[in-house]
Amino acid sequence: MKIERLILAAATLLLAACEPAESPAPTQIPRDALTEPQVAERTRAAAAPARLHIYDTVRLEADLSALSDRQKEMIPLLIDASEIMDELFWLQAYGEREPFLASIENPALRRFAEINYGPWDRLADDRPFVAGYGPKPLGARFYPQDMSKTEFEAWEQPGKDGLYSLVRRNADGALTLVPYRQAYGPQLEKAAGLLRQAAELAEDPGFSNYLRLRADALESD
Repeated sequence: MKIERLILAAATLLLAACEPAESPAPTQIPRDALTEPQVAERTRAAAAPARLHIYDTVRLEADLSALSDRQKEMIPLLIDASEIMDELFWLQAYGEREPFLASIENPALRRFAEINYGPWDRLADDRPFVAGYGPKPLGARFYPQDMSKTEFEAWEQPGKDGLYSLVRRNADGALTLVPYRQAYGPQLEKAAGLLRQAAELAEDPGFSNYLRLRADALESD
């Protein structure tokens, strides 16, 4: 059905966050690349009042009258799944969202940080705009911040270049590979369950099968 093809496109966009962005090659994080005055200057420049208002709010509306009751039941399930993917994107880009946002008193600055998924301005070369933050780690949260490119290349670990795993350090400080299904197990299990619920409601067999395959993929990397 045409409407389910539209929902399929929406679901693909909503779940895009589960596909890892191409991360840069791991390299030594330049902790001292900038002096404190330079960091402060970049912070002031990025957090200037004018920049906090470069985004606008747009209300999106849709006529759902043509949808069947089952299709209308699917939409909240797909939205809930997308919100889980949004949470995982935060964890990959910055870390825990709520404590970070709660630490920002200025409402405009907090909203700017929410849009940018962290304290770095995505439209200004990732310059920090929250006091106390330096340059964005080159490996985001995919690699340990203290890992060098040389260390990574010398690490004899099968699958280390895979797209569905994180590199972490174990208790001994050695590099270890953590698959998404382990790192984000509870969230992915919940998202997969939501997709399977939506699959039960899908009136098109192809779309129903697509949702089930996506659910399986979330739980198996």
